Amino acid sequence: MVSFSQAQALAHDVSEILDTSYKPSTKQETELFKEKQKYMFSVLKKNLKTDTGKTLVRSHINHHDAQKIFKELSIYAFIYSKVSLNSSTKLSYITCARLGDGPWKNGTRAFILH
Repeated sequence: MVSFSQAQALAHDVSEILDTSYKPSTKQETELFKEKQKYMFSVLKKNLKTDTGKTLVRSHINHHDAQKIFKELSIYAFIYSKVSLNSSTKLSYITCARLGDGPWKNGTRAFILH
């Protein structure tokens, strides 16, 4: 299934930027890829509004490496979603844990420390 951003990249003929393993193989492909990098860098610079997105754009401003920004943003999103799920599970446990009528048998102090 193609995402909206992938469909847009295909429509603008810059889908190689979203393929983090793509490397141009000829001089002509390399020159074209540089132009695509510049274009996508400007798109990312304009549209990434989060602190993380802005930081990634600033860190690659000298080379206009949109492909690397996309790769790092994808890694961040994957890690953040895992962390978010873990914190959500812990928050649910903390807010639902019960002392007294629950399964906890080790005393009040141990419950609070846990």
